[in-house]
Amino acid sequence: MNCPDCSSPREHIIRSADEMYVPTEMRPAGLFAWVLRCWECGRNESGYTTLTFRPVTIDDTQLLYNWRNDPETREHSFNQHPLEHTQHEMWVKINLTVFANQTSVLWLIGMIGDTPVGSILINLFSDPMEINIMVAPEFRGSGLGTAMLALAPIPAGTRGRVKGTNPASVWAFYRAGWKMQEIVYVK
Repeated sequence: MNCPDCSSPREHIIRSADEMYVPTEMRPAGLFAWVLRCWECGRNESGYTTLTFRPVTIDDTQLLYNWRNDPETREHSFNQHPLEHTQHEMWVKINLTVFANQTSVLWLIGMIGDTPVGSILINLFSDPMEINIMVAPEFRGSGLGTAMLALAPIPAGTRGRVKGTNPASVWAFYRAGWKMQEIVYVK
């Protein structure tokens, strides 16, 4: 996003409203503070907005590829290998066409205003249904994982698997009201 005054790229910061001076009783669920700051001309804009969701489209392929291939994302994934772009592109197309027609996946992009901040993918065909959540690397630590888990239209009985070496995800599920069912150790 570029500055309307000088056209320079602007820094986009999103923070949980918990970090801002908004009284709890006035804070709706999923409220986030945003700041757009231009380091060239000094223009600042800020405000509050809520987390919303939209369906994933084919236009999100590159965005999802970049998020999934981020080194920290890979470190906390069960499959830590980098993705090949052509395989990822085919996987996205399959999930958006073949499986979507059978209502086997619920795939959403979390949005703060016009900015995509993460994704939720729920395999509705598996038993139990399983959720995969990913927060965009530039928005980690802002409380978005918790908000997405708390506010997305997630069917009852959905299961989340989290690696024990990923405490941020463990805490996001816990703070969103999910309950731990079992601990599995894998060598």
